[in-house]
Amino acid sequence: MSQNEFQFQIDYYGKGYLGSPPLPEGLQLPRAPFDDPWRVCALALDRAKRGDFELMPVVLQLYGKTHDIALDHRCLELLSDAGTSACFSKIAEIVKNEPDLHRVFDFCGALTARGELSYVPILLDKHLSNKGSEEAERLTDYIEGLLGKQLFSVEADDYEDAVILCHQKLLGEFGNERTLVLQGERYGVSHLARFILQDIQSPYFSSLRWKLQFEAATGIDCSAWYKAKKLQLLAATATIETFLEDPDSSKYEDGVRYFFGHKIP
Repeated sequence: MSQNEFQFQIDYYGKGYLGSPPLPEGLQLPRAPFDDPWRVCALALDRAKRGDFELMPVVLQLYGKTHDIALDHRCLELLSDAGTSACFSKIAEIVKNEPDLHRVFDFCGALTARGELSYVPILLDKHLSNKGSEEAERLTDYIEGLLGKQLFSVEADDYEDAVILCHQKLLGEFGNERTLVLQGERYGVSHLARFILQDIQSPYFSSLRWKLQFEAATGIDCSAWYKAKKLQLLAATATIETFLEDPDSSKYEDGVRYFFGHKIP
């Protein structure tokens, strides 16, 4: 059998994670993760869809160790959407202790996807210590995605102070650096849905990014959002409005991350 028999893609403009093929009944883990890393990754996704996140630390172990770029992309996407708190504690330590931002930039993106308030100083430090690099400039988008739009017009010389001030303000408001945030507010799946509904018509709105995040959290099929890679505004709006009007949406607690409707530990 091919080593990459269980290689899968994420259908970004279509069914997202729902587009991954079903696995054979009773498929078992290999003896060691590196014996068949694609099978491990596919099983991690399949189990996470059903609320079992025990393989997420193994996915973290695989990232960057196989010289398979496609596998690294799948591992990183899965960690960003379904990684456990323990996984992110390790990722945060890796980012803090690696001076070369280029080597950990992808992990910075994963931290942003989770959105813990404690990550803001880490991202700011990487931005400041790698000034002039393309990655450092792109980090401003990550920081602003957590703290909110109030930073968009800040002059470069004032940026550090502005980030620190916003971070301290949110820390004072929420009282806990472990709080998950999105655009300067406490994260929640319903808040994410309202944010999409509010900003989806903006020319600067990253609709594909938020589609992926929403469908990963809920497991809702958002394939109607795009046709020939063009956003279908009415279809996307209808999906979000239907979700918000559904009484079942109340099961999603603020400050908690979900994958396919299951709480991530």
